[in-house]
Parts: sequence; C-alpha cells; structure tokens
Amino acid sequence: MYIEYVERFANLVVRMKKRGITFSTLRVVNGVTNATFTILYALFFSRTFYAVIVGLFFSHIITSILAIYFEKELWFCSCCIY
Repeated sequence: MYIEYVERFANLVVRMKKRGITFSTLRVVNGVTNATFTILYALFFSRTFYAVIVGLFFSHIITSILAIYFEKELWFCSCCIY
C-alpha cells in the first residue's frame, strides 16, 4: 500500500517538473512490467487473482525506483535535509 503512495508522489514530481517524455516512459514501463510480472506469475506459480496483485506490486516498485532515479537530485539532495 505504501509503495503506491511513493510511486504516485515520484510520478507527480516528474510531471510537475514538466518532463513529459520521462513521465510517458514511466507510464509505458509501468504497463509493460505489470503485464510481464502478471504473466510470469500466472505461468510459473498460480493462475489466480494473486497474479494480478503481484504484477501490480512489482510494477509499482520498478516504476518508483525509476522515477526516484530520474529525480535523484530531489530525493537525495543534502541541502533538503533540515
């Protein structure tokens, strides 16, 4: 649940900085990783609704990591620490 909030905030930061290509790339990566992890989980583990949940979870993690990487100066800036 918390990873979804991190992913939304990270995408919001990218969008508010007017980086349209990066935001669109993150949306595509989110969709592709969601489909990939859902299919892989369904093929190798279980063909249940859990496959959709696992795919969504891992796609949020991958998208969050990429969005944080693209805006690393905001996330890891030493001047932002109080």
